[in-house]
Amino acid sequence: MTVAIFFLFEREQSIRILLSVLGAYLLIDGVLDIQKLVSGKRRPQHARLEYLVTAASMLLGLISFVFPSVTILFFLILVALRFIIRGIEVIREAMRDTVHTLG
Repeated sequence: MTVAIFFLFEREQSIRILLSVLGAYLLIDGVLDIQKLVSGKRRPQHARLEYLVTAASMLLGLISFVFPSVTILFFLILVALRFIIRGIEVIREAMRDTVHTLG
């Protein structure tokens, strides 16, 4: 209960704490994935791609942990790009449906 009250009243600090926890999680998860790949416990079909994805996860975790402000900006850009891409998809579908209806 106290944690919820803290997050409610200390919004700036709570966002930084949550981003730091996200960064720590991504770093630990990346290290464990690399350990599984190196030890042979996991043998993916595309090992290079798996290493690349794991390294990207660790890099994002490090950035999130060290620079929370940059992480917020990164997530905002991702959400904005997703909205733009989805908007383009909806417009294409609407145009395609209009052509099929008229034709």
